[in-house]
Amino acid sequence: MQMRSSSLSIIPQTFWLWFGGIWLIVGVPFLSIGFYIGYQRLTLDDRLDQDGRIAEGIVLTKTIRTSSKNGNTGPSYLVAFRFAPIQGEMVTGGAEVTAEVWDSLVEREPIRVTYLPDAPSSYRIEGQKDDWVLPVVFGILGSILTALGGLRLLERLEPVPALARQSEGYAIVMPPSLSALVCRSAWFWFGLAFVLMGAFIFDLGVQETLQEQQYEQEGVVVRAVVVNKSIQRATREKHPRTQYEVTYRFATQDGLMTERTAEVGVEEWERLEADDSVQVTYLPRAPELSRLAGKSNLIPAFAGLGFGGLMMLIGGGLSYRSVSRIRRELRLRREGMLAEGIVLRVELSGVRVNGVPQWQLRYGYHDHLGQLREGCSDWFSPEEAAQWPEGAKGTVRFDRQRPQDSLWVGK
Repeated sequence: MQMRSSSLSIIPQTFWLWFGGIWLIVGVPFLSIGFYIGYQRLTLDDRLDQDGRIAEGIVLTKTIRTSSKNGNTGPSYLVAFRFAPIQGEMVTGGAEVTAEVWDSLVEREPIRVTYLPDAPSSYRIEGQKDDWVLPVVFGILGSILTALGGLRLLERLEPVPALARQSEGYAIVMPPSLSALVCRSAWFWFGLAFVLMGAFIFDLGVQETLQEQQYEQEGVVVRAVVVNKSIQRATREKHPRTQYEVTYRFATQDGLMTERTAEVGVEEWERLEADDSVQVTYLPRAPELSRLAGKSNLIPAFAGLGFGGLMMLIGGGLSYRSVSRIRRELRLRREGMLAEGIVLRVELSGVRVNGVPQWQLRYGYHDHLGQLREGCSDWFSPEEAAQWPEGAKGTVRFDRQRPQDSLWVGK
């Protein structure tokens, strides 16, 4: 049996106490917030029935979004609307509704909204489904953090259970190759997946940035005339979301008349009318590429660059660290000096794999100068750890230049 080990990976026992305490401190507020939001959601219907006022709003958009709930993947039917309470400013809201209600609603048509006068952002429409996303997310996250933090503290405070000792012989296993170790390294593949996803997002950001640079350097601003405006209403068959569109016509510097339809926001669509004059920016080398003046995609472009770059940085760091540790292990196996190691103690590592607590060996050895060193193995399953009782002897390899850097090889 062989395990990687390094004196540099020794973690003080107090670390896990702090680690568990931090998780517990973070988890309790999340759990409390989840309970509070859930309670507010449960009592909202009663408050609306008792104190609610009714207002006539207008349907702005309809959207079908695929989501996964309770392990079943299916569509969610979303509606955005706007209404004017008795006091205060216009309120724009949204809700998930049943499929039947979604089909009955029409963009730009009236919708009945019940709201609380003292809190207009608390509202309800016919057929609305209860939104449990926030309470569930906060509740689950808080429960997980609280449970993990509490269990970590209990594990550190409980007596360490004894391992059953075994006296069987130990087979010598030939060291695997670099490729075999890399293939078995979960952190390497996890990091590689992060790099690939990050590279894809980063590439989208680069393309958006280059196009923004083209508009900035080559774009020509001209006057255009709004030909018409339209609504692409949402349907279950073809259009999963509502689109507000404006068609405009403009003449390029070469006198070529160009017409284009662009998607705009609700407010801008409401403001523009047919025959209105608007400014547009187009690219002389590609007049078909144009947009309303003042529009910019720099924020999503920078978001793609930043988020994609961060994912690649994290994934690359994980993969690099994994490969570095594997190369270090192989180097020690090939070039490390041999020494006899003795198991000083067997202790819980504070790590669980599939719910099974993992163990570590603390071992001692003498380097080539006769100095006593101490190292720590990687994780062992309970069955593997039981094969190395306190006082058992095994083979250790260490770096001649850095004798504190060692590897527990076994027998």
